[in-house]
Amino acid sequence: MASNANERVSEYKALGIPAGTLPGSVLVDTNEMKWTPFPGADAGEFLLLSLDPANGGWTGIVRFPPGIRIQMHLHAGGVDVYNLSGHWTYDGGDMKPGSYFYEPAGIIHEPDIEDDVTMFVVVRGISMYFGDDGHVSSWLDSHMLYTLCKANGAAEHLKHYDGLMTERALPSA
Repeated sequence: MASNANERVSEYKALGIPAGTLPGSVLVDTNEMKWTPFPGADAGEFLLLSLDPANGGWTGIVRFPPGIRIQMHLHAGGVDVYNLSGHWTYDGGDMKPGSYFYEPAGIIHEPDIEDDVTMFVVVRGISMYFGDDGHVSSWLDSHMLYTLCKANGAAEHLKHYDGLMTERALPSA
């Protein structure tokens, strides 16, 4: 059994298995990343960790200050949420630090942020936001988030997506 990473790489190569950094893989220190204002909320910001240009999904860390009500919306794909800090409510459930939540596609919801909240999210598709009249007023996808982060100088770790992403501004309300 190999005792260190270099020996394991040699073993993989001997078996004909390519070793090394895979194209598109990302390793980033989130403590060094620049936060970008989150669209569709009066306040809040996010770190875009990875994205899926095919379905508009993304993975990131999102944080919101207390008292924010996120506009009513739904996600076209399932969403995983791991609450890192703070408390917020979702359909009567209390999300506290360490809570995990899976939301299936198509659930219309409007979370309430009760105190400073930071969460890790995996969103598998676009998000559609609803106005007071119940009609879709805007939408959000990974292309838009990438565009925002790139303009904010917060997408250097995602530069391998240049050419794959359509830089797209947020739709006007």
